[in-house]
Amino acid sequence: AVLQAAVAWEAWQDIEPLQHQHWLGTLLVAALLRQTGKVGSHLFCLNAGLRIIPRDRRRSPILTTRLLAVLDAFAEAATAGLKELDRLSLAKTQ
Repeated sequence: AVLQAAVAWEAWQDIEPLQHQHWLGTLLVAALLRQTGKVGSHLFCLNAGLRIIPRDRRRSPILTTRLLAVLDAFAEAATAGLKELDRLSLAKTQ
């Protein structure tokens, strides 16, 4: 499911069906992850991970490098989400 979402993101970036609404690609990927059951209760925030990955990796001419960059962005977004949950739960207990 994660590789499927990475390929969907890559296809969205490559085809650019809606040039003035590029943000819909991240929502499409998040909805795909939710539909497959990988993420159950929320829309995955891919943008948080994409900001961490250098632009040259995301825009590389080599497809494998771009796919690995998106997969790394998924991991970074998950890490950022867990940190945010820890921060919120700590704030709630204080």
